[in-house]
Amino acid sequence: MKVRIEAPYSHLTHVLREFRVQPASPWKAKYLIPNPVNLVNLSLYPKLEIIATPSTGANHIPTKECWDRGIKVLSLLDDREGLNEIRASSEFAFYMILNGLRRGEWRQWRNYNRDAELMRGHELYGKHVGILGFGRIGQNVAKWLTAFGATWQSYDYGSGEVTLRQIFDKCDIVLV
Repeated sequence: MKVRIEAPYSHLTHVLREFRVQPASPWKAKYLIPNPVNLVNLSLYPKLEIIATPSTGANHIPTKECWDRGIKVLSLLDDREGLNEIRASSEFAFYMILNGLRRGEWRQWRNYNRDAELMRGHELYGKHVGILGFGRIGQNVAKWLTAFGATWQSYDYGSGEVTLRQIFDKCDIVLV
């Protein structure tokens, strides 16, 4: 199968080999795996039938034009079960919380003997975290916050359970 692959795919090499995927030029490609960072220019792909984006969002794909041309658009949202197994964004969000509490200076461990304050920072234990948006990423982070001894409160637009003002008044940390 000839596919135009523009997304970074080094982690998919074995899958592409197994399915005998061969690179295709834009004007011959029937299938496109775009780079989610770049806007897809459909005029480059006159024979395109399917776009499969390795992302949850499709704002880099002109979906109305695809619909008009009969091009099927697939994203990670089309595989909810598989999507729930992807935790990279959740881990990064959790890492940013920890890094912020440690003031991002952990790389200076060599200076620890000279200035112990560089390594202390703050603990996550006992903190109250507001999570704005309680989808897949927010739910994963909430589990880890609980495991670290932090409490959390979520806010989803339109849920009416809690207001943004309550989140910002009560929380030590707010995750967007």
